[in-house]
Amino acid sequence: MSTKCSYYFLLVLVALVALSSRASAQSAIDSMLQNRAFVERQISCITRNGPCDPIGKLIIRRLPDVLHNNCSSCNPFEKQAAENLIRFMQQNYPQEWARIRSIY
Repeated sequence: MSTKCSYYFLLVLVALVALSSRASAQSAIDSMLQNRAFVERQISCITRNGPCDPIGKLIIRRLPDVLHNNCSSCNPFEKQAAENLIRFMQQNYPQEWARIRSIY
């Protein structure tokens, strides 16, 4: 295989791995959002009404940027995930979402 052909093969392979990882990550996020107990634990953490696991702690760290700076430090995947999460909260937990917004 020529060097040029190897280079393009490597680029395609890297792109496929990146897409696969993002698809897997989005699938994991979707699964978590379908788990009502998990979502309610995260809400309890974020609203300072319960203990936080590493995911809750990460959400707390990222919320100010997401809410006040349009997720300016996010990569495109993170920005899309944040938008999906906000939409999920608005549709499924509107009162809790209002409380979260008032805190952060």
